[in-house]
Amino acid sequence: MNQHHFPLVHVTWKDITGFEQSWIPIEEVKEVHLVTVNTVGWVILDNDDFLTLVSSLFQDETEAGSVTSIPKGCIVCIESLEDTKL
Repeated sequence: MNQHHFPLVHVTWKDITGFEQSWIPIEEVKEVHLVTVNTVGWVILDNDDFLTLVSSLFQDETEAGSVTSIPKGCIVCIESLEDTKL
């Protein structure tokens, strides 16, 4: 059971893909696609532009680790894990 004040969620989102090479044939460029990412964490901030999650949180909620901010336009879906049983 989540005893934190922050909601626990699973976020599916699209991330960029890129190449570090200087020159790439156009046919290969056409094959580049976004990647789908799954992130689980506590929502620390949710505004019009982005969602910020942390995957580690002190029990007293004074510090957090593994911070991820996801632009809202990249989010495919958000699933609450508040009622998930282990």
